[in-house]
Formats: sequence, C-alpha cells, structure tokens
Amino acid sequence: MDETHAILSAWSAGGPALDGAVLASVVHVKGSAYRRPGARMLVLSDGSRIGTLSGGCLEGDVARKAAWWTSGGEPSLRRFDSTSEGAAWDFGLGCNGVISVLLERVARPEVTG
Repeated sequence: MDETHAILSAWSAGGPALDGAVLASVVHVKGSAYRRPGARMLVLSDGSRIGTLSGGCLEGDVARKAAWWTSGGEPSLRRFDSTSEGAAWDFGLGCNGVISVLLERVARPEVTG
C-alpha cells in the first residue's frame, strides 16, 4: 500500500487521534533529497505518523512540532536546509539539499442529521 492509500485508509477508519491531525507535504526540493515534492505524512494527535517526508530523521522533528507550528489553524511552510556543514547530520537528511514542507491542519467534516 502506498503512503496516499495508507493516509486515506487511516482517515477513513476515524478515531480520536484524527482530532488535531496535521498533513505535512513536501512542496519543494532544491538540491539532493531522498523524497520529491508530493511526498506526504499524516501526523496524528497521539504522535503517530503515516507516510514519510525524507530518509527518516526529518519526520521526528516535523511530528514533534507540527501541532505547535499550526496551532493558530493557519497552514505553515517550513524549510529544512542541509546545505551547511553538519546540517545534514542534524536533520538526518543524508543529502545536500533544501526541503520545503507545508503543514496543514486537517479536520474531519461534521456529520449532521
């Protein structure tokens, strides 16, 4: 199952972890990176995540801060730069590039009736 199907499957299953969930999407890559624009990760309110944005270490930082970055309800665009010496190891990107990630709060529609 690819990440889009996994995200949609979790969304369809519902549950309290979806309250306050944040969808993180790679929207731009400059230079080298493990994933390309379009990669997505759903961060659930319980801290679990579905999908990946990079080679593995960027996900933890995004998951820990996603709710804070979007706490006002507005989307947030974050830039992760591994071009400076040592930064690739700090973020675990493993490549010499810049990744822009859009974070958006997602909410299940209210069902009435």
